[in-house]
Amino acid sequence: MCDIYHNKILFIGACKKRTLLAFLYTCNRSIFLVSQHRSAAVVYCAMKEQFLKKYWAEEHILFFVHFRDGKAIRQIEATSERKVFLTIENPVDGDSILYDQHLDDLGAGPKDFITKEEFERAWDKR
Repeated sequence: MCDIYHNKILFIGACKKRTLLAFLYTCNRSIFLVSQHRSAAVVYCAMKEQFLKKYWAEEHILFFVHFRDGKAIRQIEATSERKVFLTIENPVDGDSILYDQHLDDLGAGPKDFITKEEFERAWDKR
C-alpha cells in the first residue's frame, strides 16, 4: 500500500526492523532516498537539478536553462542586443518564452551541460 504526500511517499507495512535503511532508488526520472522508521518506509523525492548552455546558431541566441526534474524553471536568452531572463513566474517577455518541453526532448549532449555555479554567474548579471 502506498500514499503520496507532496514530496514524500509513505509505504505502510513490510518493514519489521527498527534500523535505518537508506538507499537510492531510481524511478520516473527522479531519485528517491528511502529510509525505514519503525514499521513504515518513507521515500523522499530528491529534485534533479540540471543546467544547460546551448547556442542556437540560426537565430544567434545563447541559451542558459535551469531544469528541475526535466522541466525548465529559469532561462536566459542572450543576443548581441539584449538579455532576457525568464522564470516560471514570468515565462514570457516579448517574443521570448520559457522552454515548455521536457529536457529529454531537447536532444542535449554532454557538452551542453554546465555547472550550477556557471549558470548562477550568468543569472546574477541581471
